[in-house]
Parts: sequence; structure tokens; C-alpha cells
Amino acid sequence: MPLIDPFSPPSCSDHRDWIYNGLDSMATWEVHQVLAPQLDPTTTAMYNFEMALRAPALEMSLRGMRLDLTQRDSLRRRLGAQLARLTWILDQYVPGLNPNSPKQLKEYFYGTLKLPHQYKFAKGVRTISTDRNTLEKLSWHLYARPVALAVLAARDVVKKLSTINAKLDADLRFRSTFNPAGTETGRWSSSGSAFRTGGNMQNQTEELRSMFIADPGMKLCYADLEHAESYAVAHISADAAYIEACTCSDIHTAVAQMVWPKKDLSTRARADAMFYRGFSYRDIAKRAGHATNYRGIAHTLAKILHVPEPLMEQFQTAYFQAFPGIPQWHAQVAKDLQTTHTITTLAGRRRRFFNRAYDAATLREAIAYNPQSTVADVLNLGLYRLWSAKIPGLELLAQVHDAVLFQYPEGSEAAVLAQVAPLLTVPLGAMTIPVELSVGWNWQHASSTNPDGIVPYHGSDPRTKTKLLDRIVC
Repeated sequence: MPLIDPFSPPSCSDHRDWIYNGLDSMATWEVHQVLAPQLDPTTTAMYNFEMALRAPALEMSLRGMRLDLTQRDSLRRRLGAQLARLTWILDQYVPGLNPNSPKQLKEYFYGTLKLPHQYKFAKGVRTISTDRNTLEKLSWHLYARPVALAVLAARDVVKKLSTINAKLDADLRFRSTFNPAGTETGRWSSSGSAFRTGGNMQNQTEELRSMFIADPGMKLCYADLEHAESYAVAHISADAAYIEACTCSDIHTAVAQMVWPKKDLSTRARADAMFYRGFSYRDIAKRAGHATNYRGIAHTLAKILHVPEPLMEQFQTAYFQAFPGIPQWHAQVAKDLQTTHTITTLAGRRRRFFNRAYDAATLREAIAYNPQSTVADVLNLGLYRLWSAKIPGLELLAQVHDAVLFQYPEGSEAAVLAQVAPLLTVPLGAMTIPVELSVGWNWQHASSTNPDGIVPYHGSDPRTKTKLLDRIVC
């Protein structure tokens, strides 16, 4: 290859690409030369771990997933009909309103309806907002409610249709790019492939998962870290009562009983008794409890859950009385943030926070960092162990935040899955997050209309694949 002067105009497109790639590689190397001497044993271990994870991430990105094209077409027609109806509803109120146009939405809600302006901060800049949280707030106004709700529903449908209509590769497989270093917590991020095909495998809804299926002769397994963040919060806060609740058959029922000790909520059926406007005791224990773990404020949670603020204040008071270790943990995080600006997770990952230590948003981010990062490291270590084991026939397909999706030969189910749970079970001090396996021929949970979906695996699966998947698919 002839020498190329990077400072002279490229003579052809190949030369331009060579120059671009060469400069990109050299700049990366020069940055590495500066940063490498600054690494200490902790950050070196973090770096090496994320570098090692590139191998299984690349393997999954290259493999992709098979699609049931008939099911994809069925979903497209159904969602298309939903979008047409929502568009018709919007036209009855505001003819021609585009639910994805911030300019039109601002003109309608803040101009026509004269509603109070809602703002959000993005990179320190205060702007008028029409995002989901804003539209949910605006829906409290009587005249804005039907339009705001229709806009939110239309946006959800459009987002689903964008996944369904994503461009596929030549072999008609759906591929994603998995990035092991995409976030500050160590959680993976996902996006479309390098060739602008496929999409994000980590945000597929239960409805859309029905079109993702196993290859011929294979079966899917969805290995999920059960109640992972609750386990992490319990052990990070060292709250004995919350640790005990995590070991129960249903953590949210146990939490409900501890928060309301004067009521008999000892079983799932009793915890499902109505509490307030469609919410059961268990619902509140699950939703409000999770947000309270991350220092959600009663005022904000009341708006999100659409319940009175005094009721949410009573819940949080009872919650912290039942689990006193959690507010103590919050206080310790605040102290660490103000004195060292540094949080070290249960897994040993360290992060320095550069935002203002006394800011409430920074504190909430620091509190959430430890559990979320710990779960990410536990899952990723288990995924790496599973990949390294090279179990015959097992093929990794996706990493979904606190779960791993893979496929295996149907005839070797018992032998393969007997090895999986021990590999994904990663003890961390006194904490061991249980792994739940679910198996099936498509990724959606099984139902009367989807008999080939995934079901919990407890040593065997007596089902056989129905003729539903014996269609011509790729």
C-alpha cells in the first residue's frame, strides 16, 4: 500500500476511508497511552472485565435472531389498525395534530389550551417539554386529558412499529450491537447493527417478543435474575427484614405484610386485595417500594401512581419503619458523596460523581448506582462464565439488563440447562441472586393464544412444538 499524506486531499474514496480509520485508530492509541498509567488495581480490573465481555457481545451481535415473519406481519397489521384509530381520535379534537411533533404539541397545549408551561433540563439547558412525563402531568387537566392520552398511546404504537419495520439483514435475521461499556453503571446498552439493520434487543415489549423465535431444531431459554435489584438493595443496606423478605416465595407479598402488619396479607391472594383505585396492596408494595428504595419522594410518586400524596407519605413512613436499614443506607450514600464524591459497589466497581454533591438528583443517582451496577456485574460475570463454558449447542442471543437469552438443541434440554443455572449463579459475599429459567420456542410468555411461548422450567418441559411454527420462516 502506498504511503498516503493525511493532510492532502484523498485521491479516491478508498484513500479517504483509509485515512479516517488510520487517524481514528491512532487517536485511540494516543489516548490509551495517557490513560493507562492512571489506572489502579480497581479500575484495571473494571477495564479488563469490560474488554473480556467484548467477545460474547460480538458473538451475539453477529448471530442475530430468527424472526417469525408471519407473526411480524400480523403484529404490523394489528398495530397499524391501532395507530389509524388513534389518529382518527386525535383528528376529532385537533385536526392534523402530529403526536411526534414537539412544535405542534407545544402550540396546542401551551398556546391553544393555555396550560402552564412544563420544563425539563437537558445538559444544563432549561427547555419547554412535551415528553412522556410532561404529557402525563398535562393529562390531569380535564380538557387536555383525551388528547394527551391519545398522543402517548400513538407514540407507543409508533415506537413498536419502528421495531417491526426495522430493516433486516440479507439472511432476514434481526441483529443488534451490544455495548459492554455503554453506561456508567456497567449495564450494557444495545442499538441497531453496524449496517443500520435490526434494533435495540433490550427494549422489546412482551407483545413484540412473540415474533422472535428459535432456529430450526433449537429451543429458547430466558435466564432471569429473579428480583435482582431488590436482593441488591437488601444486602447493600444490610437490612435483615428486607433480606428475609427477598427469600420469601413472593417478595412483594412479604413487603406488603411488613408494611401493613395489622392486616392479614400473608398470601398472594390476600395481598392482591384492593387498596386504592385499582391498586392492590401488592401493587403498591411493588411499585412504590421499588421507587422508595431509590429515594423517590412521596410528592413525585403520588403523581406517578395517581394516588393522594398523604397516602404515599403514610406508605413511606410505614415502609421505613419496617426496613430501617434502607434510610440509613441513603444517609451513608449522602455522606460518602459529600466527603469523597465516590461510591464503591458491592461488586467492587468504583465511580466518582462530578455533579454537585448536595443536589437531590445527584444523590438519587448515587443511591441507584450501587444496586444497578451490582446486578449488572453479577449478570455479566455469569454471562461470561456461560460463554466460556462452551456448552455444546448452546448459542447466546441477547443480554437483557438482568437476564440472558440463548438457544440450545431441543434434544439436549436437560443436560444443557442443568449446567446453566450454576454458571449464572454468582455469589457476592452473603448475597446470591436466584436464577429463574423459562423455555419455549418464541420469546413471549406462553398463553392460550401462544402455546409455544416460554414457561418456567423446573427440570422438564412436557410440551411439544405446535404446528403454529411449522410455517415458512427464516
